[in-house]
Amino acid sequence: MVAPVTECQNCAFPDTELVRVRRVYLHPGPEAGGPEDGGTLDHGALDRGALDRVDVVDVVDEPEWWCVSCVSQYPCEIAPSPAD
Repeated sequence: MVAPVTECQNCAFPDTELVRVRRVYLHPGPEAGGPEDGGTLDHGALDRGALDRVDVVDVVDEPEWWCVSCVSQYPCEIAPSPAD
């Protein structure tokens, strides 16, 4: 039997009201200051206002349990609960 999750799997804050999500990684393209060749991202050159121009979105298959604060601040998508 698996023990219930009692802390956020993103920030490790103890919480009993967690949301099941899938982590999302956003990769800005060259017009947003991202690398042209898939190289290292220069965060200093990143145009934060241009993050709506994302070239690649990676969604992690394995769901995690996050607190409401992390869900509201970091890219993620709500994952269906195991019973769904």
